[in-house]
Amino acid sequence: MRITTRVKVLIASGLSFMAIMAMVFAAFAFSGNAHAASGGSNPHILSPNFLSTHHAKAGFGDLPKLATSKVNVSKVGLSNATASNCVPGINGVSNFCTTFTEKGFDANGKPNSNWTTNILGNAPQNGGTTTIGAPVIPVTVQLLNADGTVAFSIDPKQDVQPTLKSPVFSNATYDSSSQPTQFADAVNRAEFNGVETSDWHTLVAPSLQPGVTMQIPAGKWDVGQDAKGKVVFTLVDADTFDNLLFPAAGVPVDNSTLIGQEELNGTMTTQNIATFLFDNVYLFFNGDPNQCCVLGFHGPDVEPGPNGTINNFDMIYASWMTPGLFQGGGADITALSHEMAETYDDPFSGAYFPYAYVPWWFSGPDPSFTQCQPLMENGDVIEVYSVVRSDVFPIKLNGMTYHPQVIPLLQWFEGQTPSTAVDGAYSYPDETILTSASKSQLPNCKGNVS
Repeated sequence: MRITTRVKVLIASGLSFMAIMAMVFAAFAFSGNAHAASGGSNPHILSPNFLSTHHAKAGFGDLPKLATSKVNVSKVGLSNATASNCVPGINGVSNFCTTFTEKGFDANGKPNSNWTTNILGNAPQNGGTTTIGAPVIPVTVQLLNADGTVAFSIDPKQDVQPTLKSPVFSNATYDSSSQPTQFADAVNRAEFNGVETSDWHTLVAPSLQPGVTMQIPAGKWDVGQDAKGKVVFTLVDADTFDNLLFPAAGVPVDNSTLIGQEELNGTMTTQNIATFLFDNVYLFFNGDPNQCCVLGFHGPDVEPGPNGTINNFDMIYASWMTPGLFQGGGADITALSHEMAETYDDPFSGAYFPYAYVPWWFSGPDPSFTQCQPLMENGDVIEVYSVVRSDVFPIKLNGMTYHPQVIPLLQWFEGQTPSTAVDGAYSYPDETILTSASKSQLPNCKGNVS
């Protein structure tokens, strides 16, 4: 577990104290450009079936509590809610807060009954549309041999247009909205059902940016190949990936990392959400490819701002998924939909305690794959259902069937019974996965709160 002065999206194995920002599905990819590895006997070339016995797992990290100040927030339903950014002292994307009451324990193990959410956009009572820029940055991954030559190059160019045309960025029809809208907005409207005005929307406006390249040194990657030598999947050491993506803590930002480069050239700002798009690139932990696979995460790179404020540069790492590896039907934009939905309901990945912290919750219909967290990382609640049933909701759009992940609603975290969400639901768009509210847990899910 690492604690840094700059918030980074950190990946570690197992359950950590503060669970954050992970989307963790994986699938085979047959689209990567492949070249023969030197010598023809590279031990990092794996069977195409290598991952067939692995669960898709959540990534976890430990974030410093960079802000503890409390501000006045309005409960959902009150007419005097404001659209002001509710977390003090930061420069970040538009957000608002709501509060709820539920007996439980906070992330530090202290009894607590009053909780504050932090949600993207403008308060639903105020109405209107909030549009947030969403640069999409394709990332080509070059896997290097020991001599520095390129063994494999994984290019996501064929995934770009299908991603931009997907429900994450394009409008589809949902019963939570009277007009077609984007996936994450439809989820938010479902949970603020009856509170929002009819014209209330939070939308992301994608803009395709020039592609960038990440070079992975020898010994820090593994690939699976099919019989024709095509790359089936790519595994990258999580620490290596993290260090190539995020600027180092405690030093001025330069262009030696992808995020540093995009902040300096103005693509990433404190007012937008950047997506780094990969093609079926997974992360593994502790130098062991058996300890995998993360296929996405979200959160801010936090930098010093003017006059003692903090600058938040929000980002998403997500891989386009081809189907067929894990149970649950994950494919195409499952990872991205998961991360975007989490960004909507927790835009700063819990960086500012107590915002976005909720009573400890447990999820897992099968003991082989469970989640236990004190943070409103909504996608993680339902990803564990992939071992027993489909956790995606097929949507036909622009000539393709997409597979966004089903998302739990705010009412589930609140322990609210009955649910005030659309149709009395706890999950959306598939309302059949979660049929009752979360039961508040003792710290580290050692049992239900009495």
